[in-house]
Amino acid sequence: MVYWKPAVQNILHMPAVVNSTSTPEIGSQKLVVIVTYMRSGSSLTGDILQQTPGAFYAYEPFRALFSMNSSVAKIMYANKTVRLPPFSLEHESKMTLLHWLKCELDKLPKVTLMDGFMRYGIKTRTFVQCIKTNKSINNFDKCVKRLKHECKISSAIVLKTIRLTVKQIEYFLGDFPNLKIVHLIRDPRATLSSESRLGQCSVKKGGMLGCTSRYCARVEDDILDVERLNTTFSNRLTQVRYENIAKYPITSAKEIYKFLGFEFNEHVENYIFNITMSGKPDNCLICTTRSNSTQHIDAWKTKMKRIFIDIVNDRCHYLIKRSFEIYPKP
Repeated sequence: MVYWKPAVQNILHMPAVVNSTSTPEIGSQKLVVIVTYMRSGSSLTGDILQQTPGAFYAYEPFRALFSMNSSVAKIMYANKTVRLPPFSLEHESKMTLLHWLKCELDKLPKVTLMDGFMRYGIKTRTFVQCIKTNKSINNFDKCVKRLKHECKISSAIVLKTIRLTVKQIEYFLGDFPNLKIVHLIRDPRATLSSESRLGQCSVKKGGMLGCTSRYCARVEDDILDVERLNTTFSNRLTQVRYENIAKYPITSAKEIYKFLGFEFNEHVENYIFNITMSGKPDNCLICTTRSNSTQHIDAWKTKMKRIFIDIVNDRCHYLIKRSFEIYPKP
């Protein structure tokens, strides 16, 4: 086992490393990062995108890393190396993204691979099943090797995250010409209404004003960064409203697939219909199935307190005026 405690580096000033012979030729795989936020319809959106033939999908691949205390925790990697504390979460998250994009899964933090959210990817859940059969170290290594192979032979790699901003990912657009970013947003009143029911707007977390300010400041920054980057990286970033996916799931999916260069076939269309319009139950916290995807998008209008609506309307005025409905009507 190798230990090291290097000086913190800024990945933005590191030399490009994407030409490694251990990775597929640049441009041979479609790379996609969905940048979004808690309770913004990303579970459904990510599931729709992973249906394209040959896709390799990772659901919230930074969650376990962000749950670690960077001051005292050591990071154990799949290749048996260890990083001693303290570590830079900014640096580690960017390195983790780099390894996902290059299918260097043996270089990922072990906690990332052991995260229960791995079960949400069609291919990553095979890793969960693999390690369950035999919990020995040798078998873990074999399971990582198998998953790494699955990643390398995939036609597309799709990552969905609520933990990274557009600005944190922009460096990779220059080094990965086959990388595209899907910026998924939802009406802030719907998102915050849902987040508040999960305790994200408690007094401890700053109340309604605190969670509203944090959320809208981040979304607005991401919107401006998407606009800025689109002038340099034409046709590499797109903004998608969850409401459009919910109202017109098949049409919206076709548009996103076209932007990404994904194959949209009969299987994909049938799958989208079955998870959005077939009437299947959706009584779960993290749902990729909606009994009727159009029915829940305006639920906040009746469930949200008027004082909360007013706070969001005031603090998120720029975002709402730009992309959503003014409510209540003046």
